[in-house]
Amino acid sequence: MKTIPLTASFLLIVLSTFAVAQETSENDDTASMRWLQKFNGRWRTVSRSPDKTVTHTGSMTSRSIGNRWVVNEFQTNMGGFQCHALQTLGVDSKRNVFIATWVDNALDYRWNYEGELDQEKSQLTFVAEGPSMTDKGATARYRDLYEFRNEDRIVTTSQIRGGDGNWKTFMSGELIRVKDSQSTGKPNVATLLMFQGNAEQAINYYTRTIPNSEIETVTKYVEGENGKAGTIKHATFRVAGAKLICIDSPVEHEFDFTPSISLFIDCESETQVKSVFEKLSRGGKVLMPLDDYGFSTRFGWLTDQFGVSWQINFGELK
Repeated sequence: MKTIPLTASFLLIVLSTFAVAQETSENDDTASMRWLQKFNGRWRTVSRSPDKTVTHTGSMTSRSIGNRWVVNEFQTNMGGFQCHALQTLGVDSKRNVFIATWVDNALDYRWNYEGELDQEKSQLTFVAEGPSMTDKGATARYRDLYEFRNEDRIVTTSQIRGGDGNWKTFMSGELIRVKDSQSTGKPNVATLLMFQGNAEQAINYYTRTIPNSEIETVTKYVEGENGKAGTIKHATFRVAGAKLICIDSPVEHEFDFTPSISLFIDCESETQVKSVFEKLSRGGKVLMPLDDYGFSTRFGWLTDQFGVSWQINFGELK
């Protein structure tokens, strides 16, 4: 009887096993696996301390391995230290849980996580055992949360469990997808506001005051750079959904904002236009009181306490 060489037999076993696995993988299109694929792509990363005094920025590249795994590669500048990390995310279908690993060039430790999605299928929570931050040689319980706010933005939270059993946040952040237009030379336009030392105060005020507003990224000057340490080197935020950029000028200058350029807000109701106008005008100057001017039934123009000019409107312009 003719025998098949050992190497050929082994190859046949591998190929047949792969074929079965491939068929199972293609047919087992679960919600968990589809959820993992949302990571695919390139992302900008921002991480902050709880008091937001420390901010690190970087990048993440995510790619699929079949439909059961994604591999995320991180590059982050942490105050001069270039952190390089690799994360795997996958689905253990037998136990119906997510599994993950994490390694980086800062620690000689491999993290092993297990996690699950919430009922809304928007937040993934991972838990792991790792080196204690305070007790050398001891371990602690950690938790990482990934929440997809939309397909282009993930909010992250890192927590440690204290002796009282409660989870304490030691780092938060977000991942913002890099669009194709940002990597193919196509231009993007956003308004840039240049402040003189009070940019952080301004963007915090705007995102609290105007509905559908949020801070996306913040980078601050550190000692030794050409701007004052602690002021805004570069920040992106959204006001009523529109993207804005702001900085604190690294040098003093005589010029400031001018009403010849204004940010224009269309409000959804009379109550909203009144509320936004009233809040933004506090400490500033009203150029046109909120009123019916013919071209609009409810319109106002003001300069806020930071010198930025706003035109607030409700209703169709004529």
